[in-house]
Amino acid sequence: MTIVHDILQQMPALGQPQRKFLATLFVTILVLRGRVNFRNLSRYCDYAERTIARQFREPFDWPDFHQRVLMMALDPRSELVSAHDASFIPKSGKQTFGLGHFFNGCASRAERGLEMSTLAVVDVTRRCALTLAAAQTPPGEDTTKAEQDETRVDFYKQQLRAHRHRLPPSVTYHCVDGYYAKKKYIDEVVRLDLHAITKLRSDADCCFLYTGRQHQIRLHLAASGCPVVGDKLYGPDDRLLARGADGELTDDDRRRLELPRHALHAWRYRLEHAITGEPLELVSPFPTDLASFWQSVSGFQPPTA
Repeated sequence: MTIVHDILQQMPALGQPQRKFLATLFVTILVLRGRVNFRNLSRYCDYAERTIARQFREPFDWPDFHQRVLMMALDPRSELVSAHDASFIPKSGKQTFGLGHFFNGCASRAERGLEMSTLAVVDVTRRCALTLAAAQTPPGEDTTKAEQDETRVDFYKQQLRAHRHRLPPSVTYHCVDGYYAKKKYIDEVVRLDLHAITKLRSDADCCFLYTGRQHQIRLHLAASGCPVVGDKLYGPDDRLLARGADGELTDDDRRRLELPRHALHAWRYRLEHAITGEPLELVSPFPTDLASFWQSVSGFQPPTA
């Protein structure tokens, strides 16, 4: 705890009572068994439950504290990278702040609960990581139309942008999982002079190798302002994907999607035979639902030849 005491003394905005409380809080959380709440904390330290609750309402610059910890704990000779990921916390109740549908990696599906988005610095040499910034992901449900335009990916990239200056100067690589491999997030990583290390999901629809702009059909069309009809991920709102997975799409959601599935169909494909070199033409007629949608929108029958 010597490092913690030294860091708290270096933070000029803190008063002595808050410094004393934080030092006690850190030790108490380390030795506490069970849930970390005001009542349980008061059982393991000299502060009353009401005092702890009052201290928790006091502002504290956690990113500044974490940055100071990084400066003292990291070896400047180590190889460092940054990482960004979110953790799901199962939670229920009607009064819980931030409750919404988030992806639960353990269950491989979206579930109702809370999510914490964390930016960290990874010491590759010593195989350890230290938190730089953590924030609760807003659920984005029951919001106005203006607020719906700000998706969770926007929140993640804003968090990265807000704390980019706190990363050690030697950090040039930024590691994220496949969910973050979206154009708007990767573009932000590049603008912040970082190199993204990520992976593509097994259901990624890639047409070409990445050469500067991702040529995945659905994302490419969405980036040009013409998303595929019925696309729950890159269409009008990426939160429709989670609601669709849980069977909770509303009538308004279905109206915005227009179709219950992607209006994406390979009608005709021309290529050369791999051995004979003769031209081949493969034709797959429009499915009934897409043919009906085509006719309702254009007034014409879909092409057949």
